[in-house]
Amino acid sequence: MPDLHPVLAVLLAAVVVMTAVWWLQVRTRNAGYVDVAWAALMGLAAIWYAYVGDGARVPRVVVGVLGAAWGFRLALHLMHRVSNEPEDGRYRHLREHWQGDQRRFFGFFMFQAALTALFSVPFFVASRNPVEDVTQWTIVAIAIWLVAIGGETVADRQLARFRAEPANRGTTCRT
Repeated sequence: MPDLHPVLAVLLAAVVVMTAVWWLQVRTRNAGYVDVAWAALMGLAAIWYAYVGDGARVPRVVVGVLGAAWGFRLALHLMHRVSNEPEDGRYRHLREHWQGDQRRFFGFFMFQAALTALFSVPFFVASRNPVEDVTQWTIVAIAIWLVAIGGETVADRQLARFRAEPANRGTTCRT
């Protein structure tokens, strides 16, 4: 059997995982698990590409470590929220709009699987970089990652404070 293209392997794995997560939401009536799965799959895709990439070791390690740290941090943050709160309003709205039609939810989950593969392509491309040395671009990439993770963490905390205020129940954070 010929080897699968690495991005196709991510897509197939994402389809399997998202099918299982779709079934989980059928049982729990909480579609927020799709966000947790998406973030975790992105972290796993980074590790996969670091492992199978045909580029130099340095860019593969950078992809694997930074991509996995980002994806798993986000997945853990979302898992805490999803498992301790009712279904997110976006998904409640879809549930009402689609009148609980699980075929539409399944299609939505498969769309998320496809997005996982599509959004993982930059990890794949970086894992093919043949330059072994740490370059100025490696440093720029790490600096951007640090700023992005820092910003994401600050935004998560701001949103948590907003949502903790009883007066903000049912509203959207716009500050």
